[in-house]
Amino acid sequence: MSREGYEILALLMRYVFLLLGVLIVYRAYVWLYKDHRAFQRTLSEQPQIGRIGEITDEKTGKTWPLYQEGLIGSGSGCDISVRRKGLRRKHAVYRLVPGKGVLVTPVRRARLSVDDVQPRKSALALSGSVLRLGNASLVLRLNPETGIPERTQIIPPSEDDESWMRLFKDGADPDGSDPLSPLNGSAVPGYPGADAFLPDQKERKKE
Repeated sequence: MSREGYEILALLMRYVFLLLGVLIVYRAYVWLYKDHRAFQRTLSEQPQIGRIGEITDEKTGKTWPLYQEGLIGSGSGCDISVRRKGLRRKHAVYRLVPGKGVLVTPVRRARLSVDDVQPRKSALALSGSVLRLGNASLVLRLNPETGIPERTQIIPPSEDDESWMRLFKDGADPDGSDPLSPLNGSAVPGYPGADAFLPDQKERKKE
């Protein structure tokens, strides 16, 4: 074969391999699309499959099903699509960490906080946690079957609680009176103010 023939054949093979690559990509896209449609059809017929709970918008009360992983944002293609100011089209991704919680990661440094704590990279949300994305506030509710614990709310001590703490710490009420005086009807030996009460109690027994 002449040199010109080899050049023509090499050029032809380039187009053949290019066409073959395009065909492979197209077939892969078709397979993924069919698999996605089959998955969506299965979820519509049996919505409990893969569902770990639900997420609710505090402002509107709208609820979305929560699956083991997904995308949160304002785009229509997101698993949880929330149209709210400050929310990006792809704002955050989440996935279930068995026995620990739901790991939430912002996309490209999007504004995100979990229970009023802004994470550097990712944050672990529990059942009852509040996610703040932009101007949206979303509450997570996980199924008990997931084994994820409930978020406990820490209530700061009130003034009365602080007074009782000082009472047992200092052995006196805030007004200076003895908490274990005879007026209280109890006494503990060795406690300040209790020795004065014990003799009176002995005299009452003698009478």
